[in-house]
Amino acid sequence: MPGEATWQNYAGDAAYNAILGGMSTGGIVLASLAGFWTGEFTNSFTLARMKTITIEARTSIFLEYLC
Repeated sequence: MPGEATWQNYAGDAAYNAILGGMSTGGIVLASLAGFWTGEFTNSFTLARMKTITIEARTSIFLEYLC
């Protein structure tokens, strides 16, 4: 499917091929999945670390209250 006429006159298919020409559809899908999994792992790790920090803080405050 050809691009919009103004863009085709300005850049043509050479710009598209220069950016995405070497990437197959499978490569784009794999890169998207890798980015998704990396983001999910980072988010899970960050939230787990925040949870342990807040539990440690609450525990120390509770122990100080008891003593």
